[in-house]
Amino acid sequence: LQRKLEEERFGQIRVTGLEVQKYFETYQDSLPQKQSLVSLSHIMMTVKPGPEREAAVRERITRIAQQIREGGDFAEAARQYSEDLASAKNGGDLGFFSRGTFVDAFEDAAFSLKPGETSDIVRTRFGFHLIRKEEQSGDQVRVRHIFLQLSLKPEDDVRTEQQLAFLRERILSGRESFENAARKYSEDIESSEKGGSIGEYNISELQPLYQSIVDTLDVAAVSMPVKIQDAGETTYHLLRIDKRTGGGKLNIQDDYETVSNLARQNKWQKERKRWLNDLRAELHIDERGFANTASGAP
Repeated sequence: LQRKLEEERFGQIRVTGLEVQKYFETYQDSLPQKQSLVSLSHIMMTVKPGPEREAAVRERITRIAQQIREGGDFAEAARQYSEDLASAKNGGDLGFFSRGTFVDAFEDAAFSLKPGETSDIVRTRFGFHLIRKEEQSGDQVRVRHIFLQLSLKPEDDVRTEQQLAFLRERILSGRESFENAARKYSEDIESSEKGGSIGEYNISELQPLYQSIVDTLDVAAVSMPVKIQDAGETTYHLLRIDKRTGGGKLNIQDDYETVSNLARQNKWQKERKRWLNDLRAELHIDERGFANTASGAP
């Protein structure tokens, strides 16, 4: 109720240009600093298993797929071969699930099958899958899968980091532009099409790791390869600061809208405080929120 009354009474508060100027002159030394913004670009590479290891695992699951095509029982093959131990003991049964439960590549295959069909080999960032659709109920499906893991090893990290370090040297030596390298090599498809640009950010809202990098980079400088681990995936990035803006004290010429909003907020707080004090006096309520019986009120 109080909030509704406040909105009705103070929701339309406005400030004049003179009020904004007076507010700025009074509080300019204590006003918040301008937001420090950076425009960033990056080149991203995902840590993946070496080609020999991937080929060996693919060959294994190809043999399993052939065994099933020749009449082998899918559930029994899952018990025997699948490296998803939790579902393997149930013949690979994952139960019912809806979209948004697993990674896109897995779900796209699962939802495209008809009951009783088995997928081709499906590659996700976790490894290789064979998927058999058992049934569908509304927007949910029930499938079995056979999973062979593509585990990462330390040398995979080293190889990816070295690839980006080599690319950084090419960029710094002028043999290749950052934008061209991003279009050719970055695995972030959305930003690679824009030469690596990932937009403008408030520095204070960046993750600590990114903040520490941004604090040490000059505009147009390219970072060393940065390792990021998120949602079970390891990636390396080259970061570049394209532009810095903001920072420093607010001034009324360049930051009039910000100062005006602060002045309006200040006026709102003062009006609200005055209204509450008048209300307390009218209702004979002390600062603790209790009726003041000493006032002589009935």
